[in-house]
Amino acid sequence: MSAGVVGSMLARAAKVGLTTWGEVEMLDDAELDEHLHGRTLEPTRPLPDCAWIHAERSKPGVPLQLLWNSPCTRGWTHQRSAPQVDWRHVGTHNQG
Repeated sequence: MSAGVVGSMLARAAKVGLTTWGEVEMLDDAELDEHLHGRTLEPTRPLPDCAWIHAERSKPGVPLQLLWNSPCTRGWTHQRSAPQVDWRHVGTHNQG
């Protein structure tokens, strides 16, 4: 983390009245983020419907790429911004 980022965070903290470590230490990550940035850590994109993904993967001829392209059209353009789904294991097991 650069000195500029640290300075910026300290300035934001001072602006919202967080001036001592004790005040900051009492907050959890979501509360601190809301104080510093005025937002919550709630996801801004819809999470994938895992039941739908599983059902689609069990159909013959449905490639994983097709299912991956579906959420990409809703705004997830690369893995870092996509929800944390291990796509390698989605629907790969057989139900007996």
